[in-house]
Amino acid sequence: MKMKAKTIVLSIWAGIIFCCFVALSMLAVLDEGVELPNEADVVATFDMSKKQNGNITCYLHKIEGDEFALTFKGIGEMQDYNVTNNPAPWTDFVNDFNYSIDKITKIYFSNKIVSVGDYTFANLTSLKNISFGPAVKTIGMYAFMNCRSLETVSFSDNTTDIGQGAFLWCTSLTEVRLPKNLTAIASSTFKRCEKLKTVYLYDKVVAIGSEAFKGTRMGDFNARIYFSGTRKQWLRISFISESQFLLTTPTLYNWTF
Repeated sequence: MKMKAKTIVLSIWAGIIFCCFVALSMLAVLDEGVELPNEADVVATFDMSKKQNGNITCYLHKIEGDEFALTFKGIGEMQDYNVTNNPAPWTDFVNDFNYSIDKITKIYFSNKIVSVGDYTFANLTSLKNISFGPAVKTIGMYAFMNCRSLETVSFSDNTTDIGQGAFLWCTSLTEVRLPKNLTAIASSTFKRCEKLKTVYLYDKVVAIGSEAFKGTRMGDFNARIYFSGTRKQWLRISFISESQFLLTTPTLYNWTF
């Protein structure tokens, strides 16, 4: 009887330990806010960490039909790239899965990634939407340049820096809600976003760079700017060079987002 009771106790403890392990594993996934793809769907993995120390892993993987996605797991800053001599690793990647860069339609971020590198997602012409994790503070220069199918962007309010030309030639964007803690809009940020006609921004913005909205529809009579501050605060913003036309765009003040 004693042996049987001992066996039962050990079994119970083993069950408790197993449940705790499963719970911790689930919490780890939830904490990062991203689910890893099935191993059979993974085409390649890349080290995307700024210091190349394995802190951020990118999984290039198949999803529905002929489409592919990029899933990022890890913590820290992403590496910077350049489209001419150091493009992102999936740009020229060759494999036997009928993959090509124009088939990437989705991106999934870990909740612990704090920056997106320069040119990282440039020329993903089939990417339709992007939602940044809550820890993202910096979006690099030209990070989403020429993402011509990009229709929606959901920023983290913790983002304080969006680099020059970050969304240049994102010709399907119609509106953007900028981060709550953004203080300046860099030059050419939304240049040539030909359908963009609605912008929401907070009163922390103090400067709008040259050509930030050049080539958009922000000069149209039916364009709208929704500003959380007063008209007096709006007029205090430094509109640099070719951004001054925004002063003629119909603007609604004291807007609550």
